[in-house]
Amino acid sequence: MNATDLGEAYLKVTKRNKTQPETKLIKAIMELFRWNGHIVIRVYGGGRVNQAGRYIPQPYLEKGTADLIVCLKPSGIFLALEVKTLKGRVSEEQMTWLERVRECGGHAQVVRSVEEAEIIMKSLEKGETKWTM
Repeated sequence: MNATDLGEAYLKVTKRNKTQPETKLIKAIMELFRWNGHIVIRVYGGGRVNQAGRYIPQPYLEKGTADLIVCLKPSGIFLALEVKTLKGRVSEEQMTWLERVRECGGHAQVVRSVEEAEIIMKSLEKGETKWTM
């Protein structure tokens, strides 16, 4: 299964289902990495509202933590992906978090499609640290 197949499946599901488009895109990207044997973890960064109606932030996550954390095999490369739709906006906290990952030697990127995620995955699998989208 390649990014095109996953991208087409994502579009079909998005059109007929009420789930947020970004959530569907995240799931499709997760499948791409899993299908290729990599470890991928979905980070749920939102908080919750308590019974009194107060917003309680997620206690153990930093603001701006990326949506997906990936460990590529066999290299063990660390990759953080912030997933956005074509119109989605990246917050200042998210950009700061991605930059911190890069400062630590990891790879971090904002992706807006399954195809972009595949370009990054294939580049890193080949040992390339730069990619063009």
